[in-house]
Amino acid sequence: MVMYRTRWWAWLPVCVFLSCGCLPFRGEIDSAAAPPTATHAYWREVNQILSQKPAGNDMKSMVQLLETQVASLRELPTEGVDGELVTAVQQLIQAEEEVLWQANTVDRNPEFLRQSRQLSELYADANRQAAQAKKKLKELRSVLNKRYGGGFGADW
Repeated sequence: MVMYRTRWWAWLPVCVFLSCGCLPFRGEIDSAAAPPTATHAYWREVNQILSQKPAGNDMKSMVQLLETQVASLRELPTEGVDGELVTAVQQLIQAEEEVLWQANTVDRNPEFLRQSRQLSELYADANRQAAQAKKKLKELRSVLNKRYGGGFGADW
């Protein structure tokens, strides 16, 4: 058996590495892959849904996207999610459903809106209410960041 003589300090880097682990990765959590709470996961899903863009700039494309978004928001699981956030999303869904109802009233045809001042005003009012609901949801971001220690951004 052959014994190699080495200095004790030659093993120092190995000992430090083994005792400390790989320092740059210790304790880090990929926030996109593993959200810390159900509220974070719900927020990310809502953010992803509301960040979608319509296929075109015409009314039919926008209404079609809105239908998809409302259906997707309705399907999100709410178990363990902050109640204030769930309420804000439900208010947004209701406001967007009113926009959809108004759009379907005029058969998704902007020409009908131009012909009827009353229908145009109803449609515009529904859109304003939906914009307000979306604004309230976005403002909730700062409250959630304080309540849960960050992790709530918005892309929409």
